[in-house]
Amino acid sequence: MKKMKVKKYFFGSIEIEDKVYHHDVLVLPTGIEKWWRKEGHNVCLEDLEKIWKFNPEIIIFGQGTPGLMKVSEEVKKILTDKNIEFHILPTSSAIKLWNEYIEKYPDKIIIGAFHLTC
Repeated sequence: MKKMKVKKYFFGSIEIEDKVYHHDVLVLPTGIEKWWRKEGHNVCLEDLEKIWKFNPEIIIFGQGTPGLMKVSEEVKKILTDKNIEFHILPTSSAIKLWNEYIEKYPDKIIIGAFHLTC
């Protein structure tokens, strides 16, 4: 499946391909899904249940504009144990990396997990 380029990001909205979303998103090989986290600004294992079936090789987390969203140590450990490359960055930087990676690694399974506000 073609990887979807992020065209624009502004606080509270993201444009992927030709559609604008006003909620946090998971960018999966099958499309875009709304992303709610159990603990709001903390990513726990439960928040990533939808991604495992894709056997991701890379996950890029967007932490929001000022970077308030955190990824738990448990999640980091699981990703490391599974040899999944991951990046945790403020969303604008995460999106730049996303767009670079989908071009640089067209055959890798890359997941985007983007928080759009704080």
